[in-house]
Amino acid sequence: MTPGVSRAIARATRDVCTGEIIQTQRRFDLHLAVEEYFRIIELKTATLFAIRGRTRAKLNNAPAPQVEALANFGRHLGAAYQDL
Repeated sequence: MTPGVSRAIARATRDVCTGEIIQTQRRFDLHLAVEEYFRIIELKTATLFAIRGRTRAKLNNAPAPQVEALANFGRHLGAAYQDL
């Protein structure tokens, strides 16, 4: 594993934990705005899907645009999955 991949996983772990904390704090908030709901999704499931795409691409020596494209695809797929 490369240092870049390790850092990306560490950032993703931080973001998922942040999302979990926010979700727990706002669990019974009946005034949760749609934007805040999507921010929580972005920090949790979307981050997990994005990091999978990013790390797989990096470990296979994909060019930077492809790494970003796979991370973005994962992010959107994760958001859609969570929102179902």
